[in-house]
Amino acid sequence: MVFIFGCGGSVGVMREQTNTGVSLSKDNYTIVKAGAKGERQGFYLLGIIPIVMPNYADAKADLYKNTNEKLEGRSIALANQTQDQSTIYLILFSLPKITITADIVEFKKEPSPVK
Repeated sequence: MVFIFGCGGSVGVMREQTNTGVSLSKDNYTIVKAGAKGERQGFYLLGIIPIVMPNYADAKADLYKNTNEKLEGRSIALANQTQDQSTIYLILFSLPKITITADIVEFKKEPSPVK
């Protein structure tokens, strides 16, 4: 059975990189979509020869597309982002997959200070 169905593997990564000075600790944002997900799958012949390689940029573009909202021109950011890699190994090929999950938040405009 193992030879017919192959094996599967999975690796999870949580990389937090935010280079902004905005804080999410106060009521200055709204959640556009919680748990948005983007995926990309590849194909390796014999498990080692890449025919189609999945990449993070395409998975992230898929994540934004799956929100079904126009995000251009809005002050948005990804919060609680996780990146997962998994691979299904079969006899003649393997199927690597990248999945990115995040909450999409939009920052509210803060009122100008009164002079």
